[in-house]
Amino acid sequence: MNDIASRVTTLIQHELGIAPERVGPRTRLHELGDSLDWLSLVGAVETEFGVEISEAQEQALQTVEDLIRFLQEPAAAQA
Repeated sequence: MNDIASRVTTLIQHELGIAPERVGPRTRLHELGDSLDWLSLVGAVETEFGVEISEAQEQALQTVEDLIRFLQEPAAAQA
């Protein structure tokens, strides 16, 4: 697991109180909690990674893997 994936997984577990075995790349984000949980997670991701996630981007993020890819793209563009 790469650094971003590890940080995302840990963040999800911490923010949402999800057991580690419930969080994998194909885990659907909407299954991890309600809309308030999602807002909390988005805020935590934005703070942790120094990014802004637009509403359109939020809607496109369906799985943990989608979120990881989204976070890898800006890092790759800056490198």
